[in-house]
Amino acid sequence: MIGTTISHYKILEKLGEGGMGVVYKAEDNKLKRPVALKFISPVLTRSREANERFIFEAQTASALDHQNISTIYEINESIKGRMFISMAYYKGDTLRKIISGGKLPIKKTIDYTIQIAGGLSKAHKKGIIHKDIKPANIIIDEDDIVKIIDFGLSKLQNTFKLEFPKSTMGTVPYMSPEQIEGKEIDQLTDIWSLGVVMYEMLTGIRPFEGEHDQAVIYSILNEDPELITNLVPEAPPALQKILTKVLAKNPDKRYNNTEELLIDLRNLTILLATRHDISLKNKKYIRSLAVLPLLNLSNNPDQEYFTDGMTDALITELAKIRAFKVISRTSIMHYKSTQKSLPEIAKELNVDTIVEGSVLREEKKVQITVQLIDAPTDAHLWAETYERDLQDVINLQGELVRTIASKIKVSLTTKEVKRISGIRPVSPEPYDNYLKGCFHLYKVLPDHFNKAIEYFQLALDKDPSFALAYTGIANVWFVRCYWSITPAKESMLKAKQAVLKALELDDTLEEAHDIMARIKFFYDWDWNGAEKEFKKAIQLNPNYADSHLFYSAFLRSMKRDKEAQIQVNKGLELDPISSFSQGFLVGHMLHLAQYDEAIIKLREIQKTEPNSPLVHRYLWIAYHQKQNFENALDETKKYFSSIGKSEIADLQAFKHSEVGYHKVMELVADRLKELTKETYIQPIWIARLYAYAKNNELAIEWLQIAHKERDPLIVNLEASKDWDNLRDEPKFKVLLRQMNFN
Repeated sequence: MIGTTISHYKILEKLGEGGMGVVYKAEDNKLKRPVALKFISPVLTRSREANERFIFEAQTASALDHQNISTIYEINESIKGRMFISMAYYKGDTLRKIISGGKLPIKKTIDYTIQIAGGLSKAHKKGIIHKDIKPANIIIDEDDIVKIIDFGLSKLQNTFKLEFPKSTMGTVPYMSPEQIEGKEIDQLTDIWSLGVVMYEMLTGIRPFEGEHDQAVIYSILNEDPELITNLVPEAPPALQKILTKVLAKNPDKRYNNTEELLIDLRNLTILLATRHDISLKNKKYIRSLAVLPLLNLSNNPDQEYFTDGMTDALITELAKIRAFKVISRTSIMHYKSTQKSLPEIAKELNVDTIVEGSVLREEKKVQITVQLIDAPTDAHLWAETYERDLQDVINLQGELVRTIASKIKVSLTTKEVKRISGIRPVSPEPYDNYLKGCFHLYKVLPDHFNKAIEYFQLALDKDPSFALAYTGIANVWFVRCYWSITPAKESMLKAKQAVLKALELDDTLEEAHDIMARIKFFYDWDWNGAEKEFKKAIQLNPNYADSHLFYSAFLRSMKRDKEAQIQVNKGLELDPISSFSQGFLVGHMLHLAQYDEAIIKLREIQKTEPNSPLVHRYLWIAYHQKQNFENALDETKKYFSSIGKSEIADLQAFKHSEVGYHKVMELVADRLKELTKETYIQPIWIARLYAYAKNNELAIEWLQIAHKERDPLIVNLEASKDWDNLRDEPKFKVLLRQMNFN
């Protein structure tokens, strides 16, 4: 079979074999994607009735659309008439392979069980029963997401169990008593089988065992399994209670449905989080904390925006408290789905306390669990679960902050209490659209920017007085300008219009003041106004890293180097591991002519972000200033490749070093100048290239264009060493005066 093509699938490798048939990995030649092909054993479809049953069951299963259920693409048959089913291929291992290495931790077991139960719940609501839940039918993909396979096929297999007993091997131990006795079965059979799988994950052994199938059947019908608390001493009694209920031999004594089971499993996760609490009285000082990304308990990726939004909101509200340091979201999001321990994370972020938790949103109800953890010991200080209507989520954020502050013995100032308590209520629909807008904004990609503005506008359509949505729009337009996507005169004016509206509605929004400060700095060249707004933003939220970082850039352009250093250090303290904040540090190093130190730092960043345009751009500048033109040329090429300007990186000039570095810079500038007829390119970069080429006349010409277009990077005209060769030029001095530098 390997190497052959069946229909439009090329068989690549054999993945496994069982009573149902053989599974191969294949390449879909039409859609160019990997798939899993399951060829059904001929004995299972040997009659027309069986064949029709197979097609019907597979069609029914293909209608299931859920995160934890394997996707079925099509049903077909080979030239020889052998039926096969095309399914999604997932990188990962079956649960059978995973637990063959030994039992799983309790928390991991609960996580997998919740995911399996979630998939079964979806199927049961559609009237579909799996009938063969077992570790071999569960795949754990590389993102630790459960995928249940073979929905609908088990009915076909069960039809032939008595005639072909070998097909039941590996299945009998997971069968419910009523299934074994041939009684009519329903979703309670799947719940029993899930209980067996859960037991096996926890202990490494099955609850009902025997040397042959009949012995296992006897055990299932007549014996009780060993108590989980005997085999796993650290297991809480609540876990035993759940297992006793799912493995009740009488179906009437089991959970009525998977939803009931899910409620108990989620409550168990809360219990596990709090069972090792230590007294807060033993904790003398809590000076810093990090809110780790909250866990999306719905296991639905479509709800990720909501969970991320709750994380952001909690960080934002806690950050308003001056008494302790709160790490920014930019660094926090690096730990989403991390395998690192809490002490490791705390050490990297330099905090003594961790806040973690979960969010479960079901229609108009939201359940949020929050835990406060002593980072060095991984011991729980406090935990609580809140269940609210979606309408009350914003009020809950303030309640959480006040509770956390009280638990860690922090006294809030009158102003802080007022700000946290005074969060403006917002209806669920506009707030939901606002969170979706933020989710797309933080992707920092052009297509996502457009989606972000759409969602922010939808929020405003429902609530025109929603100041945060205006702030979101202002942020999008500023970022589009800052990352050279849109000309300043278009984007900055739109940003200013939106932020003015936000401040009119709510003058206490630190992010709005921060954006206004950036606009006054990068666009208005209103130095006094910009500084006033930066200070206002920091006063409102001393833990807002972006304000400190952009304020440092402002101070650097004003040649107030010592003050700039203080602000960049503060920004790094609050946002210690993101390349965004590291870029401000490197920019300050270059400003101070610390080129070797800057190169060392950039090489460190490059280990985790090897294709970062920012790294290549700053390396280019550093090597240029050191007059190491060979390396500067190499980084120039890498920079243009990293930003998608292959027509620049592929210029013949790069391949002929004899033309010289300065000539290459001029040729690159010439080419960029031509490209401005087709697309937007920041004029400051063309000016810089001509300056590097020592073509002062064209450098100043393009600086004048940058001045006219209000290119945001022209604010560095007075301080940047890139323009040192131009400082004696009369036209350059005129530019400085026009920008209020002297």
